[in-house]
Amino acid sequence: TKLIREITVAARMGNSGDPNFNPRLRTAIGAAKSASMPADNIDRAIK
Repeated sequence: TKLIREITVAARMGNSGDPNFNPRLRTAIGAAKSASMPADNIDRAIK
């Protein structure tokens, strides 16, 4: 989905899978959580 793609792109562009150091990834994860996406899907998109 769009949210998974955004999380994947943010993790690659920010050179960090840690949302504490990657504001774009933090925003994408927040959007996914607000859309009730399961945490497992979010974790898979980051890796």
